[in-house]
Amino acid sequence: QGEEIKKIFNKIFSKNLSKDALDILEIALLTNANAPINNITKEEFYNFQKKFLIKKKDLGLIKKFLENNSDFYFNDELINFYTNYYLAEANIEKSCEIFDSVGEALISNEYTSKLKIYCLINSDKIDQALLIYDLKKEIGLKDEFFESKIFKLIGFQETSNEISDKNLLELHLSHRVVEDFEYIPDENTSKEAWKYLASANLLEKI
Repeated sequence: QGEEIKKIFNKIFSKNLSKDALDILEIALLTNANAPINNITKEEFYNFQKKFLIKKKDLGLIKKFLENNSDFYFNDELINFYTNYYLAEANIEKSCEIFDSVGEALISNEYTSKLKIYCLINSDKIDQALLIYDLKKEIGLKDEFFESKIFKLIGFQETSNEISDKNLLELHLSHRVVEDFEYIPDENTSKEAWKYLASANLLEKI
């Protein structure tokens, strides 16, 4: 019964779970052949799967899940969680490797699309990156900050000195592209940004 399942899972996710509890929950949520259908939608059940994967923070499990479920409803959110986790550690190679696992799976989220484009540029796959960027622009992507940064990386633009901490990708691009990069965090700076600054040895001047 879907209503009971939703009540139980909502209660479970409000708790601090032990490793054994998380392992049991993994079996219940990820190895069930069919999603429940009585008084619960597939989207609601998939949302519990996504919440579990993020709560457990098992990056290997997330990667394996995405490899086996390329059309998962919350694909983009799991990719973003995976990439941001490693991006916060200033580990670009590890952050980008998830896109090799998901292949050409449909990516609709704007942030995820920009991550993939940047990862392609970082791997020197310029033509492929520009093709995806042009396609995304045709369907509505408009971001002057992101465009100036990737064009600077490619060599289409000489300078791009704007700094942004709107999200982790923009902070990383600012650090990588802006000459004499200097950023002073404050009480409003996200935990992810603080972690990135520490991992990239950018806190020494503060």
